[in-house]
Amino acid sequence: MAYDNKTHRNTHQLKSRLNDDAYADLKAEALSREIQPGALVRDLTLAALRFKEDYGYFPLIDDNELDGFPALAELALELKVQPAVLAHDLIRAALQARREQDAITQVNDKQLSA
Repeated sequence: MAYDNKTHRNTHQLKSRLNDDAYADLKAEALSREIQPGALVRDLTLAALRFKEDYGYFPLIDDNELDGFPALAELALELKVQPAVLAHDLIRAALQARREQDAITQVNDKQLSA
């Protein structure tokens, strides 16, 4: 399928590889960062590669990988949620905390430069 519009082509490729909920989450995150979803996917891919470089494995959400984190599985059981859902929630919370920290840093930098 050929597309004249590059943005439309990239959007179609992302949508066809993700379920609707995942694409909606990706699109919302990209909108909050004021970038295209494809650019966010690139950034996430680079972050995953950097993570693998530092820790030796990819940070994939897979129940098999959670075997190395028994405390996470226990917490998920206690909270009555699936481990993968808990991991997603923790990742989102960490990203939100990072954005808040970045915003504080930017405000502090502006105050120091004034």
